Amino acid sequence: MPAALPLLLVAAALAVVTRRHRAPPGRYFSWSEVYDGQPRRADVDAAATKLARSVLDPLRDAVGGPLHVSSWYRSPERNAATPGASSTSQHLTGEAADVWAAGFSARELADLLDRLELPFDQLIAYTPERGGHVHVSLSADGRQRGELRWAGPAGGYTPVRSFA
Repeated sequence: MPAALPLLLVAAALAVVTRRHRAPPGRYFSWSEVYDGQPRRADVDAAATKLARSVLDPLRDAVGGPLHVSSWYRSPERNAATPGASSTSQHLTGEAADVWAAGFSARELADLLDRLELPFDQLIAYTPERGGHVHVSLSADGRQRGELRWAGPAGGYTPVRSFA
């Protein structure tokens, strides 16, 4: 085997890994939306990619316009500084994102996602007084609870059967 061949194989393998590392988590989402200035982590990359490709990209297609990310991955420090955030939040693993879309209330956007029959672990619609966004999560272990919750103006989370 020529001496240069092993070097070429290593270079080719490195190029594949580098391209994969640079690939965005979804068709419409970027790593900057996932991390918002926080350091990247391989486990979070995997969870965020699954959420983007399985749920957020198809939802964005159905909306017909941008989905805006208000929160995705949160480091433990950022999560602790987020009012009302749970210490077991799926944001800590990149499995959850908070999104909104112009022209849709949180209830309408959550109803659309539910009607599309996309997989989700939790789907929570927040009133405008509590941010007006939709929290959607996809469990990395594949076990989706399919929880629907309404976060009303008085606080707390009310289980619902639908958002319609």
